[in-house]
Amino acid sequence: ADATIEALERGQVDELVILSRPDLLMNVDHVAPPAASESAEATPSERAANHLVRLARQTGAAVRFIEDPLLMAELGGVGALLRFRV
Repeated sequence: ADATIEALERGQVDELVILSRPDLLMNVDHVAPPAASESAEATPSERAANHLVRLARQTGAAVRFIEDPLLMAELGGVGALLRFRV
């Protein structure tokens, strides 16, 4: 998730690829502080997923939600297709 966030913050992401189930995202506990609009009951994984999608939308990146967790297992549930090389 850290590398994906860095790429999003740099505007390098063309398409964010993320699991449709935030509870299955891995290594995201430190990724995002709660947004003002988020529910107080949001889990760290839900906050991270919201943060990633929010960053993608702010930079004009497309967002693709993946239903099958096995397809994203090696990436921890989140990745990106880049506009240009890092």
